[in-house]
Amino acid sequence: MHITTLCPGPSMSNNEAFTLRLKPALFQFVREIAEEQNRSVPNYIETVLLAEKKRYEAQLTQQQRESGTEQA
Repeated sequence: MHITTLCPGPSMSNNEAFTLRLKPALFQFVREIAEEQNRSVPNYIETVLLAEKKRYEAQLTQQQRESGTEQA
């Protein structure tokens, strides 16, 4: 199963469109969670990725503090 955004709407004008291929079982899992949260599948995936980005950046900042290389 894959998701393709063909025509970004006005609110999506700054977003990149791409094809994402998922195994059917994973896609169904993602779809079920998205529906539970009243989200579209693309919105749910974006939300998960933004949370992971925030977690990664916090971890990187913590590592920089511990090594004394934090940038001002």
